[in-house]
Amino acid sequence: MRLLFLQPLRIYKRWPMPEDFTGLVGSVPTLAFPQLAGALPGHQFDHLDGLVRSGSLQELADRAVRADAILINAHSSIGSRNVEANIQFLNERFPEKPIILGGHHATMYEQEWLERGAHFVVRREGEATIRELVETLGRGGSFDGIKGLSWREGEGQKKRNPDRSLNTDLDSLPFPDWSVVDLSHYRLPFPGDGYAASLETSRGCSQRCSFCTTSHMWNGTHRFKSAERVLEELRALQLRGVEKLWISDDNFGVKPERDMAIYEGILRDRMRFNWACMI
Repeated sequence: MRLLFLQPLRIYKRWPMPEDFTGLVGSVPTLAFPQLAGALPGHQFDHLDGLVRSGSLQELADRAVRADAILINAHSSIGSRNVEANIQFLNERFPEKPIILGGHHATMYEQEWLERGAHFVVRREGEATIRELVETLGRGGSFDGIKGLSWREGEGQKKRNPDRSLNTDLDSLPFPDWSVVDLSHYRLPFPGDGYAASLETSRGCSQRCSFCTTSHMWNGTHRFKSAERVLEELRALQLRGVEKLWISDDNFGVKPERDMAIYEGILRDRMRFNWACMI
């Protein structure tokens, strides 16, 4: 299948935050799409990032017409209005195209997103669920056995399968396939001339802050990749010309022994990165 990875176009450029803010945040690519591409070998991919490109609706239509399904990142409330606007446009132009949503916001508000035009919502971790969903879309068949999936069926009927168990071994995850992203679009405002990319070293957070969806998204867990797995991903990014990193962990720095092994490996291999994180 040919899949379009879509970070929604900024149709509403000053809602809920101004364009310069979303442009700054968007100067690093989401890891979601390379991660999903790594989980979907044998398929073809297109990628359109509305945070860093002033793409037109005509360009979106030109990309969508060639796709068998469209995967949209619905990560947070900051971009939710544009997610909805993009879904509305796609459903009007291509009502037969499956629209698949994933991310924190999609997981928290699955029923609302199905009501607002999404055909499928992949809840929480997406690697295994999206692989089963894409295979079923390709060959036809029932979605009833796909854990972690919510979907619309028939006229307004919404269905929800049980949750999928979280992966306890993050080192077993497929490596991100960064070939799906044109890294030349991304330049975090750090020193250096290299490209910017995202790095995930863990998933979740053991804290339960009332204002944050993270503990709900990951069921209160915090799971870690090993230092060597992180270093392998860093080496791959370095080969692609990446010098600037956004560590996408929700709470980096809570496993200092592992982190020290990562720092020592960076120095040992003479890798050069400028990076930022949430902590």
